[in-house]
Amino acid sequence: MRDRAYLLGIWETADHMLKVAKALESRVRDDLAAELLSGESPDASGSFNFYIDDKEVTVTVAQSVTLEESEYDIHLADMTEEEIAAVKFRPTIDKKEFNKLPKDCILHQECVVIKTGKPTIKVLS
Repeated sequence: MRDRAYLLGIWETADHMLKVAKALESRVRDDLAAELLSGESPDASGSFNFYIDDKEVTVTVAQSVTLEESEYDIHLADMTEEEIAAVKFRPTIDKKEFNKLPKDCILHQECVVIKTGKPTIKVLS
């Protein structure tokens, strides 16, 4: 039977190394995404596609859209039918309809908070 203290020590070292590796991966992912996305526009799915050397790389940045219900109530009378249709069941936003709206509409400007998530990176080839 192996020494329990020895196995615990190995596990603690591995656990620490895993935490360090995850933190490094997160920082490098942010740096790579920032470098790749500078001045780029996403495709219809919100993804960005690149070739680096002979590798196809996809970067996806998710966004959450949250309705500010008090602002929505204030501006509701001034909204278009399309803006109202983008709000499914309060406070849920229909992202497909929301993304069709012009960026200068009342719903975009006054009634929602958009937060950008952490990018994901996939090497496809």
